[in-house]
Parts: sequence; structure tokens; C-alpha cells
Amino acid sequence: MKWKTGALLALALVLGVVYVRYFTDWSRPKSIQIFPLVRPQAGRAGAQPVAFMLDRERRLTSVRIWPVRDLRASETAPPIWALEAESNSVPTKAILYGVPVEGMRQRMPPKALEPGVPYRLEIEEGGLLGTVDFTTHGRVEPPKTVAPPPPPPSPFK
Repeated sequence: MKWKTGALLALALVLGVVYVRYFTDWSRPKSIQIFPLVRPQAGRAGAQPVAFMLDRERRLTSVRIWPVRDLRASETAPPIWALEAESNSVPTKAILYGVPVEGMRQRMPPKALEPGVPYRLEIEEGGLLGTVDFTTHGRVEPPKTVAPPPPPPSPFK
């Protein structure tokens, strides 16, 4: 009777370890999931705004984009667009290329994205890092000027 109990406990332990290892994300490193969205804009030939959706709202500490060929040539290549958090950025779930996230300052102004060139986006939130490679199908010009959004109306008026 005792050996059966021990064998059942050992089997339960082995099945528990297998379940945790293969069916949960406890053992995987944490990262930020990024989904690039490159879509033609209706009514404007050649204009393709590039947006990036994140897996959830995040307080970003840095956003950088490089051409992949520059990264292959040199690990210290300057990015073509870079944002840094001033102190605390506003939680965001989406980024539009060339538009600063509220609470972040542009360290490097955006440059035009060329069609067919692979680019790499790197996003940091504290110690977490997320990267994604993307390609545009048309030339993407960054916005000329971006006005900050107006403050919401006060409910106390």
C-alpha cells in the first residue's frame, strides 16, 4: 500500500512539472509583444501611416527604430527615430510612427521610411524589452508638426 501511494505522488509530481513546463508561460522570459500595422490610407495614394499595437497598456521608457541593414553593419548605429521618457510616460497601447507618446521627448526626429526596407522597432518598459521587424510597401513621411491633444473638458465647470 505504501509503495502505491509513493508511486502515485511521484506520478502526480511528474505530471505537474510537465504541465508547468509545456502549458504555462512561467518559465518563459517576459517580453513586450508588438504588432505592426502598415495600411494604405483611403484617398491618399502612397500615404501609409505605420502604427504599432502593444499587447496591453504600457508606460514606455524608450522607443527606437533602425533600418535592419544599419544594425547588421554596426551595433552602435544611430536610430532613425528615438523617444525617451522624461519621467513617467502616459500608459499607451498604440504608437503612430513619428508621433511622440505623451510624457516622452524625441531624442531623434523621425525620418522617412523607404518602401521594401526592413526596419526594427525596439520598445522598453522598465526592464522589459520588445522588438519587431517590419517593412512598408510605400514611402512613409513622418508628420510635419504634431500638436498635443487638447485637455479633456473639466467636469467641475
